[in-house]
Amino acid sequence: TTATTTTTRSTTTSTTQTTTTASTTTRTSTSTTTTQTTTTQTTGNGPNDVCAGQLTVTNRADCWCNRNVANCFECPWNTVLGIGYVKSCTRCKNYTYLYQGECFTDCPAGTPTGTGQFGRRCL
Repeated sequence: TTATTTTTRSTTTSTTQTTTTASTTTRTSTSTTTTQTTTTQTTGNGPNDVCAGQLTVTNRADCWCNRNVANCFECPWNTVLGIGYVKSCTRCKNYTYLYQGECFTDCPAGTPTGTGQFGRRCL
């Protein structure tokens, strides 16, 4: 799962030169535009932590998984951006089943496993 930040900077320079001789006026215009785009992607577990039960595992800071996935108990957490990744749940709660990073009441595919309130999966 990837978080992407894009920054674009544009610089425009305009120069107008006017030359007048006897009965002729000449105008010359030059315009230059420079655009620079920088894209930063955060993938995997670089500066990341795990959010479990609304606290990060490493330093017990506040976090939340279920804003991105309903009924998610545990997910990867980006400590730099302060966000959980979308559709990246690793453990569900409230008797729901984990399937492809999301939590479901019933398995959309596969065989349901688990019987407790936490950790049910679709295999």
